Amino acid sequence: MTREKMTEEERLACNAELERSQREGVSIKIVDGKGYYIFGALGTGMGAWSRAARLAKECGLSELPTLLSKAEWNALVGEVQVVAWPR
Repeated sequence: MTREKMTEEERLACNAELERSQREGVSIKIVDGKGYYIFGALGTGMGAWSRAARLAKECGLSELPTLLSKAEWNALVGEVQVVAWPR
């Protein structure tokens, strides 16, 4: 999703998650060797793809992690890893 297509509420939630992950690290849930992260944790746009690739490499994943809404993230059961914000 691009910032242009987000509602104001989605934009605020994305910004809050981005600020949290920059401060505390990005939380990744690993389920069956696949990674998942909360929408907004890596920002949006092309930079998010690059950061996702770095996280996949750092976590030993064979593919890019998938973004989930906060509700989907909370419902997902899996091992949580907190990874430093990828620079």
